[in-house]
Amino acid sequence: MKNLCLTIILLILSFAPLRAVTPAEYFNSLVAGGDQAGYRDGVFVTARFNHPVGMAFNETADKIYVADSVNHRIRVIDLKNNNDVQTLAGTGTAGKDDGAFDMATFNLPTRLVALSQDKLAVYDAGSHLIRLVDLKTKNVSTLTKGVTIWDMVYRSQDDSLYFTNIDTDSLARLDLKTQTVSTVFSKSTLVPAPLALCITKDHFYIADHDLPTVYEMSLPEGKGVVNPQVSFNGVGIADHVVQLAYSDKTLYALQSGKVPLVRVGVKSAPVSLGTTWGFPAENSNSQVEPLISFEADQPVGFCSSPNQLHKFYIAQSHDGPNAIIDVNDYAYDATWLSKVDGLGSGSAMDYDWPDAKPENTFRVLLAGDSRTYIAPRVMADSKYDLDWFYDAPRTDTMAKQMERYLNTEAAIKGVKTHYQVLEWNRKGEALSSYAYYEILPLVKKYKIDLVLALTGRPGYLDYFMFPISKEGIPAKDRDYEYMLKPLSQRVPAEGAAADLYKRFKEKVKTDTEKLQWPGQNSPNGGIGYVCDADTQTRDDLIELSGRRLVMLSDEMHKLKTADYDPQLVLFHIPFRVWQNDCVVSYWTDLGERFHLPFLDISDAFNNLKLAYYPALTECCDGHYTYYGSKLIGYILSRDLIKDHYVPFEAAHDK
Repeated sequence: MKNLCLTIILLILSFAPLRAVTPAEYFNSLVAGGDQAGYRDGVFVTARFNHPVGMAFNETADKIYVADSVNHRIRVIDLKNNNDVQTLAGTGTAGKDDGAFDMATFNLPTRLVALSQDKLAVYDAGSHLIRLVDLKTKNVSTLTKGVTIWDMVYRSQDDSLYFTNIDTDSLARLDLKTQTVSTVFSKSTLVPAPLALCITKDHFYIADHDLPTVYEMSLPEGKGVVNPQVSFNGVGIADHVVQLAYSDKTLYALQSGKVPLVRVGVKSAPVSLGTTWGFPAENSNSQVEPLISFEADQPVGFCSSPNQLHKFYIAQSHDGPNAIIDVNDYAYDATWLSKVDGLGSGSAMDYDWPDAKPENTFRVLLAGDSRTYIAPRVMADSKYDLDWFYDAPRTDTMAKQMERYLNTEAAIKGVKTHYQVLEWNRKGEALSSYAYYEILPLVKKYKIDLVLALTGRPGYLDYFMFPISKEGIPAKDRDYEYMLKPLSQRVPAEGAAADLYKRFKEKVKTDTEKLQWPGQNSPNGGIGYVCDADTQTRDDLIELSGRRLVMLSDEMHKLKTADYDPQLVLFHIPFRVWQNDCVVSYWTDLGERFHLPFLDISDAFNNLKLAYYPALTECCDGHYTYYGSKLIGYILSRDLIKDHYVPFEAAHDK
């Protein structure tokens, strides 16, 4: 009987669906491959390459073709199918046989370029051939022979391949219609050893093997001109460039040395790549292995994403994984510290996120106050002073901690959705004071799916500090002359604010004209006034706090489409200087009155804050440390998944 039960259990387990990991999408992510060289198709994380180099996207940008050089094959990564890897062409035996995909042979393919009409051009370094891969007919043929190429690009204006020939120090052109090769220039004084190329719709860039200047190269408009007159215009400086790529009006160079990636300019700026642990990735850090590593004369794959700004794919193998990885340039060097308030008006107070949302991405906007971005790490030195201005890395903040947990859980549990958690905060201000005017434009700009808003101060005082707009709420901008008027002249004519003032005036014995707002002497921005209020006053305060939030929610609902439905969710975390039970009760009632979802994580936080000690700072009203933010980010991510506020469906369940 015991053996029968065991057999049944094993049978059940054998039919249980296997949950595979899915590709992560974060600061730096694995696209496909692994540490060891090898050959294997299939799941991206178990697929193996052997010195992958050249890469090219198909027209719809959902597949990447890869020249897998030492495997003598052309591989394809299906980005819409969890980065599944398959062999497109090549038997694995070095050779130069043309023919059907499963019969053709390649010899160290290193460069690969997408042409028009479902064709690829591949350079075989081992046999010095340029091959044509026809994706429709599934056939391989030879275009030309006897060339030694470092880089190769396709120019649609004249249907030609341009390539740097390192044997002759020249730039050559292969006319695909006539299959004839001509020299564009050779042994130029400005570019004596042409190497890296990059071409866009309007620009043609070239870099030399040794000289630092990167040029924009101009060709005549005539079609099929042999040996055209070429002009060069210096656009920037770089150091031993091996590859070039272009994204969002910015030219990037992959270069050998300790600074592998730069934005090309008169003074080229190193691209600071992000990590989840509070420091940018850099090759000069001797304590960690470099993220990008290659030798000066080693072919490396480098290309930009066609549909995601400032996202780049790198294929490398020397002292690193035989893999394709992706990295992002979101101006980490300018936004790394949490006290930096974004990159300009109307941008998230975060990294330099591209406006366009990538496919399969769910965007959250975490709106809060100083509690969301102050996240100091406690140092071993007991004299270390934690203060308001501690330069906490942005990766330590509440939003970034939640983003890390969501993406980690998704990758491990086979969820196809990726998560971006952007941030907006106003130090010392109530949520209702800024949410309606400032959050809605961000929702529209970034196509935010969920606004997760931190509750706290009631924000009712704005009704007595700002002129009232036509919508019946405080105006967006301050009017300092208006603020100098006596309180009685700043009270709205009717509504909850008028009722609140009337009861306040009847109750207090001081001269109300000297006050800025009712309850001004109550501590912590009116929290004390809320907790001491009678039933009618409390109802008025809820009305004044909630009106602008429900207006924001209503405007967000107007943006709803068949595949987009932005939501507003309020959440609360205990704050040491506030009466937690009172504040929770207040925001719970507000959420019920205005039908706004409200998450209270008080119990979970209070239960675990000692385990995460020191979760709170000694100074600054007990703001959350890095460890407290880490705990809060974890609790929030779990609650959002559990309560279905974020999509979290495993791929095999779909």
